[in-house]
Amino acid sequence: MKKLILKGGDFRTELENITPMKQQKKKFHRLLPRPFLVLAPMYEVTDSAFRQIIAARGAPDIFVTEFVSADALVHPEASRKVAHLLAFDERERFRILPDGSREREAFLQAQIFGADPATMAAAAGICAEWGFDGVDINMGCPEKNIQKQGSGAALIRTPERALEILRAVREGAGGLTVSVKTRIGYLREEIDTWLPAILEGKPDILTVHLRTKKEMSLVPAHWEWAERIVAWRDRVSPRTLLVGNGDIVDLEDAEEKIARYGLDGAMLGRAVFGNPWLFARRKKEPSWEEKVRTLSEHTALFARLYTGVRNFAVMKRHFAAYLRGFAGAKKLRGDLMTVSSAPEAIAKLEEFLRKSLVEEEE
Repeated sequence: MKKLILKGGDFRTELENITPMKQQKKKFHRLLPRPFLVLAPMYEVTDSAFRQIIAARGAPDIFVTEFVSADALVHPEASRKVAHLLAFDERERFRILPDGSREREAFLQAQIFGADPATMAAAAGICAEWGFDGVDINMGCPEKNIQKQGSGAALIRTPERALEILRAVREGAGGLTVSVKTRIGYLREEIDTWLPAILEGKPDILTVHLRTKKEMSLVPAHWEWAERIVAWRDRVSPRTLLVGNGDIVDLEDAEEKIARYGLDGAMLGRAVFGNPWLFARRKKEPSWEEKVRTLSEHTALFARLYTGVRNFAVMKRHFAAYLRGFAGAKKLRGDLMTVSSAPEAIAKLEEFLRKSLVEEEE
């Protein structure tokens, strides 16, 4: 099995130095617990560094990578510029036991977007070769540059093309689980037309963000329509696992919505900001010290994986998210917003820890 190795800012494929997994006899979605939880793919947020931090504290049932352009992924030169978006570490999905064996904790999907079925099939094949457990097709991104390509949420307007892409990706993925993430409509709610159309393609998993493309994330998610979506799934493709997404604040909220509406799973996104403990089912909130130490660890890991590849400013949204709810957090956030490198950030975090711990002892 191949995996993306991060080495000195150069992303390339290389054989792993561990014993490859035996191929699962079943698609992974058939092995999921009920209900199950998914971490939403979020560009410049849920990269491998953050996924590793989350996994070390308690993983969801499914991780999904940041989205990547299929056109770029299949291009000999462009692929080198986007490969970091699909980089992963086995610790994201396995816990290493004392005897060196591995125990699976999560499945890992690659999310791709595009408008050409043949290109999407080729990209799915690359994802399979690189060792992912499944492929997720983005049919919900509202970004304008994605729309112009006829991909993302634009596919809601071209259901025949969307079905062609789904079938092509299934063929290209070589037996892996194939899922679709989409919305309830483009300019208006289209549950009774768009969702039956994509369900005709029998995706293994269908994740529905309960807003339209036009609504972005500017209005509350329309959970009142979830039962209609479940009814269409039951009628058109009853073996498709259905996942709800939008405004889920924590695990209790996720499980309540799953039970209320008859879903198979829930996808959580913004709830993980500054909270890599989200899936850990902890009874106590992390202390200020744990938050600061975890952010320092996260910063160091980001630097090790992405120096020379991603702008360090990406980490600043994490600074703002972690550092809340304790004395000195506001000033520390402000101090960190002025730094331009990981060593600077870590030095400020360590200084804050040292001074705060001394003050607690006095």
